[in-house]
Amino acid sequence: MRGRKPAPTTLKIVKGNPGKRPLNEREPHPKPELLPCPGWLKGEAKAEWERITPILYRLGLLTGLDYVALEAYCVVYGRWRQAEREIEAMGLTVETAGGREKISPAVKVAQEYQGILRSFLGEFGLTPASRTRVKGELPESDGFDF
Repeated sequence: MRGRKPAPTTLKIVKGNPGKRPLNEREPHPKPELLPCPGWLKGEAKAEWERITPILYRLGLLTGLDYVALEAYCVVYGRWRQAEREIEAMGLTVETAGGREKISPAVKVAQEYQGILRSFLGEFGLTPASRTRVKGELPESDGFDF
């Protein structure tokens, strides 16, 4: 689809339906679910899954429908961290065969993954700006305390 992503109906209601368009009264509201980490995730990707899933669950922003998106987010996060470690080890620039300096390929890789990460962060309400557009509902107490 083209154009802006539609706002969730609950958000439109909270804002007073500024566009005055008909509201989607049949929008699905899946129940929050604490998702198990996929067995194939390793390293930084797995660590990020274990860090972020309890937080998203407590905010009511994690459901079974989000499994693949969260998986992809964690993979991208792990790859971005890998590129950043390479930059740390090798520096921002590399020397070419002709003896000139150029930006390290790892810098470009890190920038690409950062852009993808920004998209995922917005989808899950994980930036200060995107949180202003998300209204989560807290699930019943599950023993996690934040």
